[in-house]
Amino acid sequence: MDKDQRRLTKIVFDDIHSINQSVPRETVTLKVALDGKREISLKDNTKHLMDMDELKDFSERLPSWMRWIVRVPITLAYNPTTGTLKVIGSEWEEKALRHVLGLEPEEPLNFLALEKLIMNYSSLIFIIFDVKVEDIVGGDGYEGVL
Repeated sequence: MDKDQRRLTKIVFDDIHSINQSVPRETVTLKVALDGKREISLKDNTKHLMDMDELKDFSERLPSWMRWIVRVPITLAYNPTTGTLKVIGSEWEEKALRHVLGLEPEEPLNFLALEKLIMNYSSLIFIIFDVKVEDIVGGDGYEGVL
């Protein structure tokens, strides 16, 4: 790997690391958030406030018992290579998202689902990138860059 490739790889590593640090350090049940605990800490030591209108709308689209199980905010890992998302958390967050989006279990969570979530529940979701650095920088040789 030449000097320019090393520099580019380091930038990619740093950017992905930075993006992936702005995620929740904690989550709360939907019920707790609806009861007033809307501010949560992020891994980068900042705070995030979930929107009450979004919490109410999301909650109203779910069976009431799910409020006690589903935790928010929900972190999604987006793979730009495949265009798919996976839920980071329990199966209940994924079930809740699928229920709200009207998706069957076998349907993939894709970019269209992400667009709907961002438009309606931007304060309730966090997105990280699920990528292999070698796919971005083109092969081996990125070891020892950091």
